[in-house]
Amino acid sequence: MKLSDTATRLKQLMQERNLKQIDIVRLAEPYCKENNIKLGRNDISQYVAGKSEPGQHKLYVLGKALDVSEAWLMGYDVPMKDISPLPEGAVPYNPVMHRIP
Repeated sequence: MKLSDTATRLKQLMQERNLKQIDIVRLAEPYCKENNIKLGRNDISQYVAGKSEPGQHKLYVLGKALDVSEAWLMGYDVPMKDISPLPEGAVPYNPVMHRIP
């Protein structure tokens, strides 16, 4: 069930963690480089204002950078962090790279 939206969740994180939009961009930089994704201040501004929603790849990067689950960031009624452990020996799947690291 969806309780919120990305704009509200980003504002919540910014308030709780005392972050500015540029801080989110900087936190996301390593993940952007790793996955060849461009994410700038204008993108974050649009998301926070509720004027647009991040696509799957940018949502993945934001989730990694902010250490929250993508579903939570989208506003769904799920835990903030993905707490389900991988089975022993499993390798995480990276949807942006469409491969196993």
